[in-house]
Parts: sequence; C-alpha cells; structure tokens
Amino acid sequence: MRASIHVTTGLIAILSLSGAVMAQTSEPGAETMTLSLEQARQLTLEKNCAFQSRRLQPLFSEAGISVEKGTFDPTLSARISQSHTETPNRLETNVVNDSVITNSYSVPPSDGVSGWVSLGKKFTLGTDVSLTAQTSKTEQDDRISAGTDIGIDVTQPLLRNFGREITNGGVLMARNYRDQSLTQLEIDAVAAIQTTENAYWDLVLTVEVLNLARLSLKEKQQLLESSRAKAESGAEAQYNVLVAEAEVAQARQEIISAQSAVGREQDRLKTYTGIAQTPQGWQIEIKPTEQP
Repeated sequence: MRASIHVTTGLIAILSLSGAVMAQTSEPGAETMTLSLEQARQLTLEKNCAFQSRRLQPLFSEAGISVEKGTFDPTLSARISQSHTETPNRLETNVVNDSVITNSYSVPPSDGVSGWVSLGKKFTLGTDVSLTAQTSKTEQDDRISAGTDIGIDVTQPLLRNFGREITNGGVLMARNYRDQSLTQLEIDAVAAIQTTENAYWDLVLTVEVLNLARLSLKEKQQLLESSRAKAESGAEAQYNVLVAEAEVAQARQEIISAQSAVGREQDRLKTYTGIAQTPQGWQIEIKPTEQP
C-alpha cells in the first residue's frame, strides 16, 4: 500500500511540475493588443488578404465597361505621301520623202504630294459615319495642278446588327457583370465579418474557460493546503491529501488545455483580421474587450 502511495505521489509531482512549466501563454515581453468586436470587423474588411483580392473584381468589371464603351469612341486616321516620277526620253519616228527621221523628246520629271484625313465614329444604332478630306498637288516644269475632295460616308444596317440592344450588347453584359461582382462582394463581406465574429466570440469563450480553470486551481490549492494541515495534525487521513493533490494536478492540466485553446482561437482571429500579416503579428497576444 505504501509503495502505491509513493508512486501516486510521484506522478502527481510530475504533473504539477509540467503544469507550472506550460502555464505561460505568451513569451516574456510579447505585445498585447486590446481588440473590440467593431475593430475586428474593420480589420477584416481592410486587412483580410482573401477579402482584399475579392474587392478588386468590381474594379476589373468597371474597366471592362470602359473597354466596351471604347467601341463608340471617335477614330482619326491620316496619311500623307510624296512622289517623284521620271520618264525616259520619248522617241518618235517619221517617214519623210522616203526617208526615216527619228526624233527624241525629253519628258520633264514630276513631283507630287498627296494626303488624306478621315474622322469616323460609330453610334449606338449601328450607324458608322466617316468624314474624309483628300488633297493632292503635282508639279511638272512650270505647271502646277492641285485638287481637293471632301466626302461623308454613312453606313446604317437595316436588319442585321441594327438597334441599340445589338450594338450595346457588350456594354450591357459588362454592366451586368459589374453589378454581379458588387453583389458578390457584399455577400463576401458579410461572410467574412460573420467568420470573424464567430472567431472573436470563440476566443472570448475560451478566455472565460481559462479564467474559470485558474479559479478552480486556486480553490483546489487552498483545499490541498487545508488537507495537508489537517493530516499533519492527525485530524485527516493521508489519503485525502493524495486526492487533493490529484485534483490540483487535474486542474493544472485543464489550464494547459484551456491555454492551448486560447492560442488556437487567437491564431484564427489573427488570420481573419490580417493581424498575422503585420510584423511580429503571430507573437501579439489579443485581449478581447467584449464580454459574453
């Protein structure tokens, strides 16, 4: 019986020592952050990496609308060219009095400049309008010739590709996609905030469990001290001391489990709020200010 008591006492001592070693929840000098529920929500919307990537989607959709509207932007086209023409000497042969006479005539070179500019635009009914102006100038010897031409081209589909629903199809689809992205962003925001709130209240709950475990340890330590004093005076059996020591060891194990749960819930909340992305974020100890 004594051997059994000594073994039990040794196990209790080992458990008590391990509980004392693992009782710290944070490293010495670790930074502490007090965090309210509203602050946790705000950090989630501002710092959560997953939600931040979703916030970009409506911006991409808005850019898609601008791209589709670009179809109706005016277009300007222009071209200018310069030419130089040289013609070989022209030979002319005639028969005069049974004689063949060949004459050579030189053709003077000519220089020319021409250009055109065109302004076009597409309208929502499918109408294409183009205003074109052309001009040219040619010089040969002392002779100068020039010309200018201005014209308007209008193309209007009557059956196929006619109407705003057809020509504005790309813009309407881009707007629908933008609206869908905004709706999805609202859904994602609500989901992200809900996840953060759940993690916040889980942390509050685990902190309360840890506080209760510490209070329970304190009460059982007081009971152990009382049992030891009574055992020394002979008013109580040594067995009751062993039972009290076992309860103290069990209470310390419950504190260790509660501390581990607090650490896990803090890591969850740090991930959702983006605190983990800050320098030394994983070493910060969060102190929730809300009470259940």
